[in-house]
Amino acid sequence: MLRAALVALIEKHQLDALVLPFRTAVIDTIPAEGGGGRAETRNSLSSYTGLPTLIVPGGFFPGDGMPFGLQFLGKPWSEPTLLTVGAGYESTTRHRRPPVSTPALPGESFTY
Repeated sequence: MLRAALVALIEKHQLDALVLPFRTAVIDTIPAEGGGGRAETRNSLSSYTGLPTLIVPGGFFPGDGMPFGLQFLGKPWSEPTLLTVGAGYESTTRHRRPPVSTPALPGESFTY
């Protein structure tokens, strides 16, 4: 039912894709003693529906600087369209950046 509803929504409004947040919560600090934890906060409509999804960098949380993603969810067999939309979004927003904790090796450089 969920799959049919999402496909109907895309078709009704003649959309290429639905855009949804992927990571929606700031990561908690893990206690040194272990234990704790919380429920997963990722949105995984594609897992439940089997519809194709492309996840791209969406920006960074101001509180902890951790990245979050946007997902483009499409109709069955819409992977080429999702790749086109995702590539356009990434080239326009330039949200992708290398992690500070993993700098380039000596003699290496990365340009995003």
